[in-house]
Amino acid sequence: MMGSSKDRLDPLRKAIPKDKIGIDLRIPSEDEIKGGLSKIEGLLPKYQALWRVCLDSGIRLIEAIHLINDFDPQRLQAVNGFYRYQTGEFRGTKQSYFAYFTESSLRLIQDANGGELHRPDTSGYYSRHGLTQPKYLRKFAFDKMIELEIPESVADFIQGRVAMRVGAKHYMSLARQVDKLYSKYAGYLASLNGEVIQHGSDQPCPSATSSGPQGNIWDPRVGFARGQIFALPGEMKQRTISTRRSWIGSLSQ
Repeated sequence: MMGSSKDRLDPLRKAIPKDKIGIDLRIPSEDEIKGGLSKIEGLLPKYQALWRVCLDSGIRLIEAIHLINDFDPQRLQAVNGFYRYQTGEFRGTKQSYFAYFTESSLRLIQDANGGELHRPDTSGYYSRHGLTQPKYLRKFAFDKMIELEIPESVADFIQGRVAMRVGAKHYMSLARQVDKLYSKYAGYLASLNGEVIQHGSDQPCPSATSSGPQGNIWDPRVGFARGQIFALPGEMKQRTISTRRSWIGSLSQ
């Protein structure tokens, strides 16, 4: 704008939206998480369950919402005092095979009893109740796992931060490590909430599937037994079958 005065230009410059530059480095403190654990008792059951699943597993918000909305006991297995749930969320580079959580979270999921969650509603709901947002629970979980000397690759696997074409052998190695090491984080969460984790051998929970990594038809790259794939919703079934084909191709690598 040739010839325009500074007085006219300054208000226009201020009105131009400014892009935020940088990385959000905020990690909640332990005291903040303790406070949240006491506050969630007054929430609707579905929001209690969602907050705890995000804290326990560190999975993404949308994955936690799908888990609670579509909870299927047949995908659940008890492992060493905690639970492993087959999520099967494969979206581009975001690969979530399982969600790991404590018995407290399982009870909250069951108490939610089909209460439908919608992503746009969650942020405002937690803000109104003075609670940490789920994206920061994910950061807290990862940071605490590293502090507890859980290897970064294992913490990444727990949170669904895995390369698209992870080899089958590497996948199984990570899965076995999680089964051994997640109890460190589960025990830490229990101590925050005044609970005790009972460690034990791999046992299916009463309503859980008996298929697992030891089963003859378990597909490690997909996270479902072969017979279970065809019971999935159409869109997810197609994604799952496509993922299996990619895994089969990786066996020769």
